[in-house]
Amino acid sequence: MHHFAFEVADFTYLARQAEHLMQNGYVLLYGPGRHGPGQNQFEYFRDPEGTLIEFMCDLQQIWDDATYVPRVWSSKERWVNLWGPDGPADFV
Repeated sequence: MHHFAFEVADFTYLARQAEHLMQNGYVLLYGPGRHGPGQNQFEYFRDPEGTLIEFMCDLQQIWDDATYVPRVWSSKERWVNLWGPDGPADFV
């Protein structure tokens, strides 16, 4: 398993979560950023046991399968993080 993900209400909660983590001795491993697939905003950190944890918000919702057009993401495109660099070496 790569990571656990927990959804928060919106970006303000994501920012508050990052602030809370930093004030309690944790360091964000990756993010904040935005994934291409899903269009969600994210941040990642490791818990004390080394497990990778993601907090995310604003995950794309598909309300009508009949009108939704899926996108094919090329390995040559920037999709892991639309806002910035790819994750650190120990992210994968």
